[in-house]
Amino acid sequence: MSHGIGGCPTGEARITKGYNLPAKYVIHTVGPVYNGREKDSVLLANAYTNSLKLADEILGTDHLIHEILR
Repeated sequence: MSHGIGGCPTGEARITKGYNLPAKYVIHTVGPVYNGREKDSVLLANAYTNSLKLADEILGTDHLIHEILR
């Protein structure tokens, strides 16, 4: 999946079309492998923040459904 969108480093976000999904677009983000280190918390926060920023910049949305990262 990441090869089709040019990769996506941990903490960053990318957007693609929704294609056959009910959503027009899909925002992809990568959270860290969480080991309890401070760096992990920062990367996880960046993943959420960057996906929300991307949605606002690209889509200009007022309403957004954000999948919980696992």
